Amino acid sequence: TSIVGMNTSRYNAYSVFATCLRKYLIKNPNILVSIVSFNYDTLLDESLEREFDYRFNNVEDYVNPKNSFLYFKPHGSINWGWKITNEYLLKRNQEQFIQYLYDEKVDLSTIYYDFLDCKQGNLKSKEYGVEYLINKKAKFSVNKDAITILKEGDVFYPAMLLPYRDKDEFVMPYSQQLAMRDAFNQIEDLYLIGWKGNERLFKEYCRFPKLKKIVVVNPEGRSVLENISGYFEFEKIEFYKSFGEFVTNISQKDYF
Repeated sequence: TSIVGMNTSRYNAYSVFATCLRKYLIKNPNILVSIVSFNYDTLLDESLEREFDYRFNNVEDYVNPKNSFLYFKPHGSINWGWKITNEYLLKRNQEQFIQYLYDEKVDLSTIYYDFLDCKQGNLKSKEYGVEYLINKKAKFSVNKDAITILKEGDVFYPAMLLPYRDKDEFVMPYSQQLAMRDAFNQIEDLYLIGWKGNERLFKEYCRFPKLKKIVVVNPEGRSVLENISGYFEFEKIEFYKSFGEFVTNISQKDYF
């Protein structure tokens, strides 16, 4: 099992990567690949859709057990969010909604508990559930299982983790957070692409009992190795300086 943490490449080699991934999975039908992206954009999403003739029509499609790959976005995505149900705001567009929040100095608790479409209910003050299991924090939170893929014209609150220095939570459905943990338990080959290894929560959350090899794709590869030291145990490591170099290499070999 492989996992790939993606980061945007200026050369946008995602399509080459997706092609190699499909060929690899054809030759290895019993392998399940887990992909993790910390990016908000949908460049990788679109490449996977084209190559596998597949559509991410809803958030459940990212972890469809019938697929040969699972796709996790722990920091959220630009096309994810919670729909707004407030009647007044529904008559406004997204830009007017943002201006309203700014002008009225609306706080997060009002947004979470009064404005958002959380049909399954918001988390209650003493029902920390998965949030506590993962973060070990007794924190209030909007219901992340209510995150949906947005459509044009939707008035919404974005499901994206703000880029603070310390990223102390995941912004994806709880079912996906649990599925990611289960997938990590099976991983043997770990590909760190463009990831600096400084996500504290992710490193603490990651446990790879079957890990054998790590491939680091980063011009500061040694720095990445230092950042993950003490978290991951492995037998073999490879380095690539760029995403372009990596995808060129795997496309020539036709395997990972």
